Amino acid sequence: GLKSGDIISRFQGNAMPLDRLRNAIAAAPAGTKVNLEVLRDGQTKTIQATLGDLSAARGYVFVDGLGVEVELLPENVAEQLDVKAVVRVVTVQETGRAAMSGLREGDIVVGLDGDGFTNTDEFQRSVTKADFSRGLRLDIVRPMRNGTYRRGNIVIQE
Repeated sequence: GLKSGDIISRFQGNAMPLDRLRNAIAAAPAGTKVNLEVLRDGQTKTIQATLGDLSAARGYVFVDGLGVEVELLPENVAEQLDVKAVVRVVTVQETGRAAMSGLREGDIVVGLDGDGFTNTDEFQRSVTKADFSRGLRLDIVRPMRNGTYRRGNIVIQE
C-alpha cells in the first residue's frame, strides 16, 4: 500500500526519527506485518505492510555459515582479475566465523578448498556442506588501497 511520495509518520503506532525507524524495520524479520501511518497528499492514512528482505532485492545472498552477505562479482571485474565467476563480500557480521578469521568487506572469494563456483547460490551451498571442524580454505583476492590486488587464503574454522 505504500506509494511514492508517502511520508511515514508512525511505525507500529509510534512516532520516531528516521534513524530509529530504519533500525526498527531492520530489526524485524522479513515477512513481519507492520502498521504504518503515512502522510499522503495532505491526508493521514494507516496501512498495513509486510516487510521484505532488502538484501534479496539488491541481489545479495546471506551465507549463514560464514556470517557474510555476498554478491556475484560483475563480469568486467572478474575479467580484469582473470578469474571465473566469483563473489564479493558485501557485509561481514562482527560475530560470524568470517570476521573472526579476518575476512573483510570487499574481499573477493575465488575458490573454496581449491574448488570454484559459478554463482552465489552455489557458493552458499558449498559453505553449507563445509566441515568447519577441519577448516574451510577460502581463496581470496583482496583489493588494496593503491588500486592493486593481493591474492591469498583464509582458513575458517569453528
